[in-house]
Amino acid sequence: MRSASEGPFVMEFIERHCRITKGRAAGHFVELIAWQKGLLRDLFALDHGSRRYRRAYIQMPRKNGKTFLMACVALYEAVFGELGGEIYFVAGDRMQASRAFGEIRKIVEADAELRGLFTFYKHAAEVATTGTILRVLSADAGLQLGLEPSLVVFDEVAVQPNDRLWNTMSLGSGTRSHPMIVGISTPGWERDSLAFRLYQHGKKVRSGEIDDPTFFFRVWEPADSDADHTDPRVWAEANPSLGAFLHAEDFASAIASTEQNEFKRFRLGLWTSTRSVAFASGVWDAAAAQRDVAEGTEVVVAFVAGRKRDTVAIVGCMVDTPHLFPLRIWEESERVDPTDVADELRRVFARYDVYVLVVSEADWTWVLLQLADEGLPVTKVPRSPQRLSLQWQAFFDAIIERRLTHDPDPVLARHVGNLGLISGPSGLRPDLDVAEGQAIAAALAAMIAYDGVARIEYAPEPMIVLPTGVG
Repeated sequence: MRSASEGPFVMEFIERHCRITKGRAAGHFVELIAWQKGLLRDLFALDHGSRRYRRAYIQMPRKNGKTFLMACVALYEAVFGELGGEIYFVAGDRMQASRAFGEIRKIVEADAELRGLFTFYKHAAEVATTGTILRVLSADAGLQLGLEPSLVVFDEVAVQPNDRLWNTMSLGSGTRSHPMIVGISTPGWERDSLAFRLYQHGKKVRSGEIDDPTFFFRVWEPADSDADHTDPRVWAEANPSLGAFLHAEDFASAIASTEQNEFKRFRLGLWTSTRSVAFASGVWDAAAAQRDVAEGTEVVVAFVAGRKRDTVAIVGCMVDTPHLFPLRIWEESERVDPTDVADELRRVFARYDVYVLVVSEADWTWVLLQLADEGLPVTKVPRSPQRLSLQWQAFFDAIIERRLTHDPDPVLARHVGNLGLISGPSGLRPDLDVAEGQAIAAALAAMIAYDGVARIEYAPEPMIVLPTGVG
């Protein structure tokens, strides 16, 4: 009777035939550590002699050895898989594909038995005795049709541009007796991506919300996504290779030079809401203050609408002692009615002494024209990269230096948390190209409102020039 898992055979193959190709241990046989053995045992589980899983998603931080491990798995399948098998190792781009193929070739050439089985070509290898091919593909090489894969390894699923290649491989494997498509990845930040959909699907399978017994799911990430990313205990929780060939000293060194969201994705295996974080952990919360903004207070008001007009924010900033407070934030499933926005702005003007309503030139023009025609002070500001960079730098400095406080409003805080930054010739600026569902309108309105106040504070005093000879 066969074992309940094919995993022990995979492990034996790797430890007998695969050698490490890099670093101080290069040339030594692989010695699998606990997490690798557990993964292989579970991934290759059997039901009635056949592989239980046909699709898999495995997610963990970088440098834990997942790519090398799956390269060894691809070689196992090429040697012991079904006759005439097609094994594909899919990398994110041509350069990564070339590196992966070079790694596979080094493993084969370092072992006399494997070397005698494989014939290598430019982008493929063949086991002539079985008719099996092993080929490396890149995601940017175009759609692959007519394939009948028996095993596919998608390396770094998060960088796949779309799910077309994954779907093509899934559909093409239907003629195989026990095909397996395995996605391995470090998390990203794009919610509208193949990797995030597989991640969400896996979580629902694990919780029992979805019944999909042929889907394998394994992730290494902190149980608390808000855990302190500088805590060595959190590093150990997310990195099963820490202490084996990963070292805590490297993590400690990386914190000082790695942007926070990048550290969370690449070192902790956490999905982030943006590519980069606008404020480091705790900075925004530290500037929170509960203040009562009385009627008649002089304020600058900013109004920002999302691209689809389903999110709209009106935020005020006190002029005397700069303090941000949300006046109203709409988060709708459909487009917000501009008439409601105009009415709300009129109520704001009636309640406070509004120095100026500051609005991006990209937002509802007719609403602003109507309010201006009513004699209300409305100022349009450009949304150019240069202006955004200036606004961001002033806003960031004021929060960091505690010259600006804000209401502890959870919706405003969430929008600020969704805010990412990009770099350009003018410096850092907010990234307006956000993922679906990651609203930032209130954060932008807060930034623009403070910019309006700062320009009052630093406006030069008017100079009175007397005619010559007067006095």
